[in-house]
Amino acid sequence: ALMSRFNVIYSTQPTHAVSDGDWAKARLGERINQAYTYSAYDKSSHQCFGTDFPVERIEPLRTFYAACFGSETNESKPLNAGQLFPPFMRMDVLRHMTTDVAYAQFEDGWRGVLAPGSLADFVVLDTDLLAKKLPKRWQDIKVLRTVIRGQW
Repeated sequence: ALMSRFNVIYSTQPTHAVSDGDWAKARLGERINQAYTYSAYDKSSHQCFGTDFPVERIEPLRTFYAACFGSETNESKPLNAGQLFPPFMRMDVLRHMTTDVAYAQFEDGWRGVLAPGSLADFVVLDTDLLAKKLPKRWQDIKVLRTVIRGQW
């Protein structure tokens, strides 16, 4: 509640939970339980999920899987499983990747949403990201269409 009172905007890169896996536990020890806490933020605040490109790879589906599973697959052991987004919170992950980012860029209301008057930037996937069970790997989800400013 304190952070939302001051309108703090978190900038978070969930893919670090994927790429840091080789060294983070060894270096952080027990402190790993306080790291990679993407779902622990004040829910009334804005949290922007990005890729940290060019440090990290740029694929948005990789960011989605990292936030939900702490991994590039839905079967790996994540760095901090207690702080990931369970299936019922996947809409929060999508909000952090879209409307919260638009808000942080002073573009809320016309970017990051599908509504009359918005830019209508979106992709059509072959998979429902809110489904209870997702493909094992993010790479198994196919982009069927890309729409930018309303144009296929």
